[in-house]
Amino acid sequence: MTVEKRFKLVLLLNVLTGLCGFSIANNAAPLLGPVVVLAVAGWWVTEVRPGSRGRAGIPRWLATSILLIMLVVAVVRAWNSSDLVMAFAEFLASIIVLKLWEKREVRDYGQLLTLSLFMAVSATLSDTGFVIGVLWAVQLPLMVIGVMLYQIYSAKDRARLAASRALAEPPANTETTLRMRPLLATSSAMIASGLAFSIVVFIIIPRGMGGDGIGLLKSRGGPRVSGFSSEVEPGAGALISESQTSVIEMSLTRAGKPAGGPGESFYLRGAVLDSYDRSGGAGTWRERYIERNIRTEDRVRGGRWASFGGELPPDYLEQHITVLRPQLADNFVPVFALFQPAAIRFEGNTPMQTIAFDPRTARLQRSGIARDLSYVVQSAPNVRDPDRTERSADVSFDSERVHARAVAALRRSGVEEDPVKRPLAEDGRAARVMETYLRNNYVYDTKDLRPPVGEDSTEWFLDTNKRGHCEYFASAMASMCRSVGIDARIVAGYLANEYDASRDLYVVRESDAHAWVEVDTGVDGWQIFDATPVATTPRLISDTPFSRLGLLTDRIVDFWNANVVSFSQSQQERLIGTASHARMMDVGGDLYRWTRGMRRDVLTRLRSPVLVASIFGGVVLVVGGAVAGVVVYRMRRRRPGGPELGWAMNGQERKVYRRTLHLLAAKGYSKPSSLPPLVYLRTVALQDPTTAERAERIVSLLYESRFGSGGSDPLHEARRRVEEFARLS
Repeated sequence: MTVEKRFKLVLLLNVLTGLCGFSIANNAAPLLGPVVVLAVAGWWVTEVRPGSRGRAGIPRWLATSILLIMLVVAVVRAWNSSDLVMAFAEFLASIIVLKLWEKREVRDYGQLLTLSLFMAVSATLSDTGFVIGVLWAVQLPLMVIGVMLYQIYSAKDRARLAASRALAEPPANTETTLRMRPLLATSSAMIASGLAFSIVVFIIIPRGMGGDGIGLLKSRGGPRVSGFSSEVEPGAGALISESQTSVIEMSLTRAGKPAGGPGESFYLRGAVLDSYDRSGGAGTWRERYIERNIRTEDRVRGGRWASFGGELPPDYLEQHITVLRPQLADNFVPVFALFQPAAIRFEGNTPMQTIAFDPRTARLQRSGIARDLSYVVQSAPNVRDPDRTERSADVSFDSERVHARAVAALRRSGVEEDPVKRPLAEDGRAARVMETYLRNNYVYDTKDLRPPVGEDSTEWFLDTNKRGHCEYFASAMASMCRSVGIDARIVAGYLANEYDASRDLYVVRESDAHAWVEVDTGVDGWQIFDATPVATTPRLISDTPFSRLGLLTDRIVDFWNANVVSFSQSQQERLIGTASHARMMDVGGDLYRWTRGMRRDVLTRLRSPVLVASIFGGVVLVVGGAVAGVVVYRMRRRRPGGPELGWAMNGQERKVYRRTLHLLAAKGYSKPSSLPPLVYLRTVALQDPTTAERAERIVSLLYESRFGSGGSDPLHEARRRVEEFARLS
């Protein structure tokens, strides 16, 4: 196989791999098929089709017009979505497909290679999952080999063009083969050295620094992915996360015996939201207030218990939880646990943690450095209070439309809607009626659902759209309960419903982020209600060859997420030693603080109007001077109808020399600018000795006029010979 064929094959593989990574990373798998078909079709038209020789396809003017249209579309999409990375990646993908259809020169192949690298980078910015890692492992050697083959191919093409110019006709197309052993050896050495350097850098870079951004430009928006959040905003137009990245592993015991199993689901509470704020337009559920009950014993290290729930009954449930992607917590962050937590103990050598427990909502939080975060939570079952006779005070929801829906649902089931007349013991039944009403009359949908501007998202969901994700269902049920005097709150967290029987634990993934409702049912206390139709459907792992293969794949993905994506400080310590890690953190921290200080100083100074005006004026002067210089340079070099004349013919000889070159060009002998005239005329003499002899005599007279002693009049003789040359031509 020739150099050209090998290079183009490797280039096509690079392009297809980059497009696959882009589609997978941005959850655009349905677009992958049409995009690949368009790309391969363009490649076939311009490269494979007989006679194309890589130069067929749409003309440049049409490609430029399409490119301008795509640029406008990309700018509009970036403006509307605020997702610059996604808009840029889509623009790159469209450019790649377009360039596969247009006429190409050698430089266009290099541009395709560069664009495929940019596509791989953009995929990594959007997704760090295992599949993207595998694609990178495939594309890395393809990219290295492609770059090396491109250098060989472009050098060969430059040599061919130089030879054709020197000989005034294209040389014979002699294909050369390539010895692959030296190429593969060099490529392997480059890949191995690059990987070794990358692994060292990956290991020694301090974790947890730079999360707040160092760069001057930061994204200020983008589509929100509906994962775990400390707020619930149904109308934000969230994209439901489908990431299979594992975030938590949990095993359960009750009275010292394993609990849970296939078909059982558990709700891991994170944030408790009991205030509905309409100030943002569509409506947002937030925490009403934070009530922390921090005592001295609540500041605990690993191995010590912190208790805050009183005496536990014999049937308490113990959760052994491992957080695979812990957070650095300068402020309080959620501790995921089942309702109702009563005690917590952090495992191993976990650094000091400050525990915050809110007895009103049973919300559990922590603050402190997190490495490999594992903890045990003991949760008590809900306790009935048969002597309770009063509801929570001041429970309402200010919406006639929501109230009308709740009243209609209760009347159809024969439940009193007026809280003054309804017995307290009926509140649980009323909540169950509204849960059933939402499950039976509304549709679960993971699409980007956003109400019209200015309309409340909960009212829009109940009356108009009637389809949505878990945040819509939770918001609707909590609102309906409150509208008829039943206290309700939204809980955001994870739904653990995937049980791995081989390890006797639950695997919780990013896509398991969920929102549900807790309702104050009176004598039965706070109970969990979930109106989302598909929420409690368990993920069952059957014992079949395909399920075992899927389980093996999940294990590989989990290993990737735990050891690569979530590579933590404790893993660094185990690899390089505690003392070395401490010194590295000190150096990295100093460098990080110095960088942030420099950034802050630069931004502060840039706010000065005088400095901004000076910089702007300087940029205008530099750019204007550069443009003027380029224009003058081009005007001085531009010669109508012919090539560059050279520095030697700047006097009165210029006109004669230019006419000589025009006469040679008319005969089919255009002089390359890289060759002196007499040297070039020797190559012309190989094909047309008479023409070369006449032109050489003219050039010799011009040289004599320019650099001679001036004893005769060679310029006059050169003019006469040019006229004679023109008559004979």
